Amino acid sequence: ASAAPPPPAAGMEPVVCGSRLRAAWGTDGYSSKSHWCHRAKKALKQEMKACGVRLAKEKGGSTFGSGLKFGPGIEFAGGDRFGDHNKFGSGDRFGSRTVFGSNNRFGKHAVFGAKTRFGGSNRIGRGAVFG
Repeated sequence: ASAAPPPPAAGMEPVVCGSRLRAAWGTDGYSSKSHWCHRAKKALKQEMKACGVRLAKEKGGSTFGSGLKFGPGIEFAGGDRFGDHNKFGSGDRFGSRTVFGSNNRFGKHAVFGAKTRFGGSNRIGRGAVFG
């Protein structure tokens, strides 16, 4: 087994694709097929599809499958739809008009946008905020 990579040096910030990369380097990274941002996004889309996530191009958000586990601090778009038995991390944020199936578990301090709909038997952690 190989050793884990060393932690980043103090004061260093990760490179982020999109507007921050454009401000620093003049490109968002996504528009060039040879850039690592484009390649990473393509690979992530394929992995998400294999996990049951459908990224919708139409107005209304994305559709996520059932039985998925999400980490903490994720900011989801409005209009997303989630299946059943998903686990969400602490501090996750959900946009308006999000729809959840049944038996989902939410971490502490989740933030839910306006007009969020829940199926039955969802468990919501302490400190949740509803818009």
